Amino acid sequence: MSGDERPRGFTVNADGDVDVFGDGTLYLPRPQVVALGRLMFEHADAGPSHWHMNDCGCCACFHPAGATDRGYIVNADGDVDYVEGHE
Repeated sequence: MSGDERPRGFTVNADGDVDVFGDGTLYLPRPQVVALGRLMFEHADAGPSHWHMNDCGCCACFHPAGATDRGYIVNADGDVDYVEGHE
């Protein structure tokens, strides 16, 4: 599926998990998606940021612009912890 053909917007499955990319490749619990969105919004003026899934497979890590060695760990319940020394 090309970028132009990707579904637009988020979809939610029967468990309430959000299809993040709209193609069924990654579902995250709604509280986690909301927390990631809040962090993206709060840090939007700082420049490009990124997030990735941690090795555990259930927590995401959000890195604000210029912060490759520190960030926010977001668990499946949407709880957020700031950590330093995390890549």
